[in-house]
Amino acid sequence: MSLIALLAALLVDRLLSPGHAFRRTDWFERYVRALVERLNPGGLLDGGLGVAVALLPPVAAVYLISAILDGALFGVLSLAFSILVLSYGMDLRSLEEDIDGYVEATEATAERHAAARLLGLPVPSDSLTRLRAAARAALSEANGRVFAVVFWFLVLGPVGAALYRLSRILEHRGGDWSLALGARAAQWLALLDWIPARLLAVSYALAGSLDDAMPALRDNVWLPDEPVAVQNDELLSGAGAGAMRMDEMTERGWEPAMVSSVMGAARDLIVRALVVWVTLLALLTLVHLFS
Repeated sequence: MSLIALLAALLVDRLLSPGHAFRRTDWFERYVRALVERLNPGGLLDGGLGVAVALLPPVAAVYLISAILDGALFGVLSLAFSILVLSYGMDLRSLEEDIDGYVEATEATAERHAAARLLGLPVPSDSLTRLRAAARAALSEANGRVFAVVFWFLVLGPVGAALYRLSRILEHRGGDWSLALGARAAQWLALLDWIPARLLAVSYALAGSLDDAMPALRDNVWLPDEPVAVQNDELLSGAGAGAMRMDEMTERGWEPAMVSSVMGAARDLIVRALVVWVTLLALLTLVHLFS
């Protein structure tokens, strides 16, 4: 069931544009804004309670719907709902379009804008530094846009996919309404990212150059002096960059042709890592069926 849902969700991702109305998040943003305006004047939502209050009602609604549909119509409705929630949660298409936008940018200003969609601000001014940072950011961003959603879906079903997706929205936008809430949401999201980030880093190594990825896997898997979010990012970007041999690709210094080759290599590595996950899930499904 999970394998079918994942394959169907990937197909939906191909068919829908990143900005499709189905993927709009404004309903959740309005809901959190209303909570903050009504409950936070006294600082009630500034701690972990704020994250729980923001996430619990919509996640509980997904749980109730999933429970009601469980087994209905021979499981078809439950499967359809799983596909719906997983498709809403993961967005490989938007990451690919951000990568393509960076490659297709023909002017320095357009390139910086495209890099900002992957990196955030500030954007490095040096072309080679910016390219390396953009590729590493894409490798790290893949976890939040695809792999972590899939991981929590496999662990908790539609509830897991919804929990992660809404947590990510809260981390991105929570600071707009309450700095304390945004900070707590970021800590919570980093914890949700911890396991899938390490699984994805290993997948990068398996899908690319294992020898070149091993130093990052060995050195960055646990950085006790760094925040969890930094640990996750360093591990993903380091292992991914090693697996695609970025240093070898850029060792000659800046050349315009590097943009296409480096970003294309990053995109291909992400897709190959996804193939690794799908293959492993297929094998586990077969073992379950015949055991």
